[in-house]
Amino acid sequence: MSEEELEVQFKRRDFIWLQRGALAKARKDGLKEGREKGREEGLKQGIEQGIEQGEKKARFDTAWQMLHDQFPLEIIVKYTGLTEEEIKAMGENKEDV
Repeated sequence: MSEEELEVQFKRRDFIWLQRGALAKARKDGLKEGREKGREEGLKQGIEQGIEQGEKKARFDTAWQMLHDQFPLEIIVKYTGLTEEEIKAMGENKEDV
C-alpha cells in the first residue's frame, strides 16, 4: 500500500471514529432530553390528577356534611355536582367515600 493510500485509510478511520462519537453524543443527549421531558410531563400530569382528586374529595366531603345535616338530595346534587347515585352510595358512612 502506498503512503498516499495509507493516509486515505487513516483519514477514513478518523472520520468514522468522529462520526461514531457524534452519534453516541447525540444519542446520549437525546436520552437526557427525553428523560427530562418525561419527568416534566409526569410532574404536570401528577399535579393535575392531585388537584382533580382533591376537588372530588372536597365535593364528597361537602355532600357528606349536607347529608348529615339532612339537606334534600336535589340540593346536594345541585351544589356538589355529584350524581344522585354517588350520593346515595355514600350512605351515612363517610369512610366509604
